[in-house]
Amino acid sequence: ADGFYYQLLGDVIVPENTTLSIAPNVAVNFPYYDRDIIVNGTLDAQGTSAMPIRFYGSGQYNGGSLAFNKTSSGSTIAHARLDSLGTFGLSAYDVAMYIDSTTVNVSNTMFNNNIVDVKASANGVSGFNNTNSLNNIQILNNSLYTSATWPDADADGFYYELLGDVTVPENATLTIEPNVAVNFPYHTRDIIVNGTLDAKGTRVMPIRFYGSGQYNGGSLAFNKTSSGSTITHARLDSLGTFSLSDYDVAMYIDSTTVNVSNTTFNNNIVDVKASANGVSGFNNTNSLNNIQILNNSLYTSATWPDADADGFYYELLGDVTVPENATLTIEPNVAVNFPYHTRDIIVNGTLDAQGNTTDSIRFYGSGQYNGGSIVFNNTSAGSVISHAVVEQLGTFSSSTYDAGIWIASTDVIIKNSSIRNNIRGIYLQEGSAPIIRYNLIRDNNYGIDVISSGTPLIEYNDILNNSNFGLRNSLANSTVNACNNWWGDPTGPYNATSNPAGLGDMISDNVLAGNCFLLCVPILTLTGNITDNPYQAHLFLISDGIVPNAGMVDFKAGQTISLLPGFTVEPQVDFSIEIGNCN
Repeated sequence: ADGFYYQLLGDVIVPENTTLSIAPNVAVNFPYYDRDIIVNGTLDAQGTSAMPIRFYGSGQYNGGSLAFNKTSSGSTIAHARLDSLGTFGLSAYDVAMYIDSTTVNVSNTMFNNNIVDVKASANGVSGFNNTNSLNNIQILNNSLYTSATWPDADADGFYYELLGDVTVPENATLTIEPNVAVNFPYHTRDIIVNGTLDAKGTRVMPIRFYGSGQYNGGSLAFNKTSSGSTITHARLDSLGTFSLSDYDVAMYIDSTTVNVSNTTFNNNIVDVKASANGVSGFNNTNSLNNIQILNNSLYTSATWPDADADGFYYELLGDVTVPENATLTIEPNVAVNFPYHTRDIIVNGTLDAQGNTTDSIRFYGSGQYNGGSIVFNNTSAGSVISHAVVEQLGTFSSSTYDAGIWIASTDVIIKNSSIRNNIRGIYLQEGSAPIIRYNLIRDNNYGIDVISSGTPLIEYNDILNNSNFGLRNSLANSTVNACNNWWGDPTGPYNATSNPAGLGDMISDNVLAGNCFLLCVPILTLTGNITDNPYQAHLFLISDGIVPNAGMVDFKAGQTISLLPGFTVEPQVDFSIEIGNCN
């Protein structure tokens, strides 16, 4: 009992269906780096707190390894010590403990003076608990062959280090437990999820994914086959080196079912890059600046939620196409950035972009030549833009569609929205017949530009300060009915023939508006508290009542609403009226 040890003269192999039991208080000496215990069956090495088992090297280059191959089953190491084992690059396994088995349980074990403590396959670490003295576990470059768990193998500063890509195949789940840290030491190391990643931290024990290389770490990548993945209470730090890593982003998503909440993104080159279908599972509890949307077509209906309430936006990396029989839903408070004039949202199916009176949707350009366009082709049906801002889009003759909103459909509704600072605010292609009501259309070169012989409904809009035309009709053989709109002045729109005294926006010939215009500003709507800022208050309210020039409103007793500056502002709670006629 006093100082006794076993000394390996060569490798010891435990074959399948065989168990090697090592009793408490035993010491096993690996005198050279090429001496290993190789377990294809079972190793039962359970010491006690008073009588631990010791595995140790004593050679110039440390000892060899405890190696558990894939066939190993039911092995346990408890109350043990692994000292001076695993010489990197010399021993067969170059690590104190090598694991490729799914059922190796390690607890209350000390690792000391090893070159590397543990190297394991992605499936090999499920049996660790946090009573060990581990600094880290290196995860091999491989694919899971069944579902696995990465536990917190040592509570104090422990982390997993990726030696290469880890792939989660279809029908398998990688579960990462609270308080775990995963290090991506190079930009070429990724976790690629074709199945499911279940990474649910807690508020006090978040999960951390972080890079530490010169060019940051790699990515969390969810491919199209991934299903049911969840990331919550997590941190993604220093990941995704642009143009160097495979996915060049902290999180890449092409799956429809990745849920991300309460997650912090910090010091990444790009936080999230996703397909148009890949963002439905985000909520606004994350610390995201933006999500980049890839240049692609939806392959099923999708939702773009408000993924972070404070200044968050979606950035288009190219055209996004909504195919027939699919719907893209954009939720209230979302902003969509078109950074170049060649970036468009092309709707062959349905766009449902309905903000509300307190949380509008914003579509905006930011490039030198404005952004691209929101395009409704003739197959589009049931599309609605409501309570939205459309600004700095549609560069004339440069972008493909050169308008803020480009319409060739007979089934589009544009309402309660502010369309401003575009080259052309709304462009109506031949045969289109949209409903355009209750909008503020201002500060564009052309407010509404028409080459359509269709029958658009254009009424109760506030059309003013457009530098060329408020409404231009380029078809000599067709008349556009634009009665009951406000043109910026009580004298109505200017046309040399139909209304030469008009001081409002100019209209072209073949526009019916010169003798049927509104004499006052139509009422613009918000529910609850509003200001007298025109851009905040220019949202229409729909009603049966009359809005006289004096600014009085006939609607339910006890309710008041705000008109434009110059009228009384009395914000109140919910109200509902319908505008009939402003004359």
